[in-house]
Amino acid sequence: MTPEADDGTLVAAAQRGDTAALDALLRRHHDTLYALCRRMTRNDADAQDATQDAMIAIVRGLDRFDGRAAFTTWAYRITANACIDELRRRRTQVRSTCAFDAEQHDHTAPGAGPEIRVIARQTAELKQNLAGRLSRRLDRLPAFQRELIYLMLLREPPLSLRQVSQLKKIPISTLHSRFRNAIDRLRELCRELGEEWKNL
Repeated sequence: MTPEADDGTLVAAAQRGDTAALDALLRRHHDTLYALCRRMTRNDADAQDATQDAMIAIVRGLDRFDGRAAFTTWAYRITANACIDELRRRRTQVRSTCAFDAEQHDHTAPGAGPEIRVIARQTAELKQNLAGRLSRRLDRLPAFQRELIYLMLLREPPLSLRQVSQLKKIPISTLHSRFRNAIDRLRELCRELGEEWKNL
């Protein structure tokens, strides 16, 4: 199996136990997945940890990959979830070092201690990582809608409508309609996020 083989061929070989194919697949996507982790965690060490966790999850879950979505879409969802877990672990660790309840203090006050400011920043980062939180809802979309959202919103760098039209060989007007449908459906699914925001 050559490293130049397409993702589908490498995945199929890896699922049959071909370790060379698995290694080629992970090497091919490592830098892209790390870039996503770095963008979400904004920290090199956390990005490295999240990328490693994502790679482990990809290897462990590869047998369950059924090809209904592109491998990159599937891998991005796993990686985004790994980043979310890493950010939550980081926030929990920071909170555990505080000898007082940070929620009872003004995080923006000039006199706020460094621990308070760190907690405020970590909470803000979690709120800003909406793309990662949306990955849970992406699982509920049809495969083609998930792929469109990945290509045009989550991919680094994202593709334009014209680029996706050329890639998928679909007229721009048709593609625009399908993308709007995907966004509208995702918006409906994200109404449930309200409960999650209350816990931040």
